[in-house]
Amino acid sequence: MATSNQWTGSPSWLPICGLAQKWLETCTKDHSHNQEAWFPTRLIDLGTSNDQYVKLIDTRISPPRGPYATLSHRWADSAVIQTTSSNLEQFLYAIPVTILSKTFQDAFTAARSYLDVRYIWIDSLCIIQDDPQDWRAESVTMQDVYSHSFCNLSAIATSSGIHGLFPPRDVGRVRPCEIQTNWAGPDPETWIPIPKRFWDEQLDNTPLSRRGWVFQERWLTPRILHFSSDQLLWECCELNASEAYPQGIPEITCGTNFELHHELEVSADSQSYYNQTMPQKLLEWLYLQRPSKKGDKIIDMPSTTGKALITLSNPLGLPSPTYGTQSSFKNRISAPVSPKPSDNYQKWQKLVEWYSSCQLTKEEDKLVAFSGIAKRFHSALGNEYLAGLWRDDLPNELVWRVGRAESDTVRRPSKYRAPSWSWASVDTQVINQFVHRELFSAITVTDSHIDHLSSDPFSQVTGGWIRVLGTLHPALLYSSDTYRWDLKYTLVLPQTGMQLYAMPDAEPKTSDFSRRALKNPIIRRDKTPQMVEMLDSLKFKEKGKFVFWYENPLYLLPVLSDVLQKGTFGIVLEPVASERGTYKRWGWFEESVPSYRESSFKVLYGDERKRRKLYLDDTYQELRIV
Repeated sequence: MATSNQWTGSPSWLPICGLAQKWLETCTKDHSHNQEAWFPTRLIDLGTSNDQYVKLIDTRISPPRGPYATLSHRWADSAVIQTTSSNLEQFLYAIPVTILSKTFQDAFTAARSYLDVRYIWIDSLCIIQDDPQDWRAESVTMQDVYSHSFCNLSAIATSSGIHGLFPPRDVGRVRPCEIQTNWAGPDPETWIPIPKRFWDEQLDNTPLSRRGWVFQERWLTPRILHFSSDQLLWECCELNASEAYPQGIPEITCGTNFELHHELEVSADSQSYYNQTMPQKLLEWLYLQRPSKKGDKIIDMPSTTGKALITLSNPLGLPSPTYGTQSSFKNRISAPVSPKPSDNYQKWQKLVEWYSSCQLTKEEDKLVAFSGIAKRFHSALGNEYLAGLWRDDLPNELVWRVGRAESDTVRRPSKYRAPSWSWASVDTQVINQFVHRELFSAITVTDSHIDHLSSDPFSQVTGGWIRVLGTLHPALLYSSDTYRWDLKYTLVLPQTGMQLYAMPDAEPKTSDFSRRALKNPIIRRDKTPQMVEMLDSLKFKEKGKFVFWYENPLYLLPVLSDVLQKGTFGIVLEPVASERGTYKRWGWFEESVPSYRESSFKVLYGDERKRRKLYLDDTYQELRIV
């Protein structure tokens, strides 16, 4: 501990300074991190003692003499002191600690005592908040700011700056509960209850972890100390730990509840047998389901408890350093280091899924708050970045879909943020369901262009388009008043009457539907006998009346197909009225083909494309999507 600094936090948090420093020492000594010396434009200098004043320094003029920490906090909903053009000169001279939030004050204490560092970077103080030019210049350096941080301090226990990092707590509640049993014989065993989703409950599902900027901060920083409401948590790419489990949070890997209940049912023939033999039978079942470390036994208790029990041999009931630990996204989705591009693209798509579920105070930050991660992947992929997608992997990444099509909260941003084919164009979680599937592309990307607010290709997007070779199929969309949530909208191919599942990117307006959709050119045009039969069939009537058809014309662009042509996936497009041959994305579609029939889409590969027409009666054509 830094003995020159007097502790100013809650007394119950003082004894764990040594534990935090032990985690830091192990990580910096044994874990692989290639950190070169780099400093942000500004840092907060905490001085050499626990002074009542700190100050901003310009690192270009006053280079730091040692590493710096960073802080992840939530401050949009509270009155946080900020650096502005009017107080910048004053803050470069001195900042009274008393005017700052409790969270900032505690972060200074933690940086001095837990980390023994003199400098810390905090966004609201180290960026001039009323200077758009300074904000743009500093925001593009976020990858470096957090990647070069010695350690990040994360205030996950508070939703504002008034509560600080060290809330009052009962230390006794942190220690794991121990249970002594003699089920297997006269010698007692020690069991410890472990929450099955300890890491999710303590960290991943907290409000701070669901913030967009914090998501990037957490992924980029090599190591983090999370201050929860009752204990300290540690996270790096090789270890997740806590006060309760300082050597690693045990990973729950066991059989299913069904397997356990079945074992109980077939074995408990009598009450006497159950009382005398079932404990041993239970332990046998546990032994068969044990993890790799010999002798450990795990049981997944009935789902009503949501707990697990694990046998441990040491007196404190703590797992050994080699024991597997529960993983967060930080060590499940590590940095892109694999030589196989496909592995890195899969990591990227999984990160997009998680990030898209996060919240942002400013909706225009959607791509900017993810740019640090994008730059890290770009350095490994060497690929062109297109508003959240990668050029060489574009077919796979175009078929994202929204997570909840029926929700009224699914919407487009009020201001332009990204092309319609980018996941960044919607304000909801997106799903990349083809991360681990091998499919063939049914399109060819011929050209692309993205306009940015600045010269940085990872900055805010102001426009963009792609050109692809593919085939378009006119389709009718109808909406039913009687539907399951995932079958609210159905697409129909008028040539064949085939029905496909559709999911819009944003909830369509009710006014865009009518009984016959007389404005829809697909319905108004010359009808084939199959189309007339389809429109008049009882299949598309409810109580003798026609279902609601979508007024606007829609077209299907098949993007991916499996080799057996039993599944075709693509995007639904709307024509842009003012630009011939130009379309914007409306949604996503899927055709799952049963074994007894063929696909509606004839997908051809390689030289076959040059010799034959594709997909029903349509030909291969170039189209522009904005």
